[in-house]
Amino acid sequence: MERDALNYPLGRTLYDCFRGQVTFAPSHNRITGLPGRTPPEKFRAAKRTLVLGVRKTLTFQTCKPSAHYQLPLTTGCPGWCDPLKRLFQLRPADWAMYVQPDCQEDWVKTFRTDFTPRKESRLDKVLEIADPAGPYLLNLEPVGYRDESLPARMLRYRSDIWEATLSKGHGTPPIRQVVIFFYKDDDNGLHRLRDRWNGGILEYAYTVLRVWEERRRRVIAARLIGLYPLLPLMKGEKSEESPEDALSESISAVQEIEDESLRQDLLAGMAILAGGRYPPELVISMIGREMVMESAVFQEWVRDAEVAAEARGKVSAKQEAICKYLNARFGEISRELQGRVKRIGKLDALDKIIDKIYTADSLKDATDVVDDAAK
Repeated sequence: MERDALNYPLGRTLYDCFRGQVTFAPSHNRITGLPGRTPPEKFRAAKRTLVLGVRKTLTFQTCKPSAHYQLPLTTGCPGWCDPLKRLFQLRPADWAMYVQPDCQEDWVKTFRTDFTPRKESRLDKVLEIADPAGPYLLNLEPVGYRDESLPARMLRYRSDIWEATLSKGHGTPPIRQVVIFFYKDDDNGLHRLRDRWNGGILEYAYTVLRVWEERRRRVIAARLIGLYPLLPLMKGEKSEESPEDALSESISAVQEIEDESLRQDLLAGMAILAGGRYPPELVISMIGREMVMESAVFQEWVRDAEVAAEARGKVSAKQEAICKYLNARFGEISRELQGRVKRIGKLDALDKIIDKIYTADSLKDATDVVDDAAK
């Protein structure tokens, strides 16, 4: 519990209710010291731990399937993103053959580049397709949350890919972009951009696949194993299908895979995605909690989450230190600048500010320091 939570009626009530079991933490963004020798043991301890803090902003991020919203995260993708990314990297050709049925496995290889986009991009989901009829790049974007700016983001990805190829003297190769929606509520129906100006016209669109409209049997028959985590979200052969039937058929398909490690990883991914459509308790009861938590993909995801949480804690601490100094040095007139500092999420930028902010003789000097670091 953060001590500031005691300033609120709910915080005081919970403190009185659990008196003797409360440990105070400096920030709800960074909880350390959870018991457990392995990632699964730490995960179990974390799921039994209630963390109570004070919300610093009013921005909420969706968090399927474990909750409607997660509180400290305001950037990045929801919880399914990292494990699905790892599954994509295990079987990239399956995804290519799913969106392009005549594609052959030996045509597919991962697009490699050392280019770093100015803004975080998804160049890790780009494949090179050596189609005899003409090679092209395939940019896949699985989507499990609602993004009103998706068309603009996809256009930026296309620009990033071409910037990477142009920087290597490879011109502007053909790019096929495909957005794969997992859940109906996340499709806002806007998938085209148009603009006209003197002497110029922009017409931009991409292919859209909606998983709930796809047939499960097609994926199973083609043995597109990399897409098996999506099976519960797809249509069955019956016009009406119970959650139990959908999960049963999907789990049975995974159980036929001989590689135990791959089987565990696929079931872990399936549990995460299916929990966004079906009751999580039903999903876990049918797949098995231990099966999910023994998955290498799941354990790596937990480790990465711990590292990310530690990094967020460092960012939060540096932001707070800078803002406290600005408030003490310049008072209320620095509020707007403090807000800009809180939107800077890179540690190296915050370190640059800390190195120079104490030499600022005026609010303008301090603003110049922040602006220079944020470039």
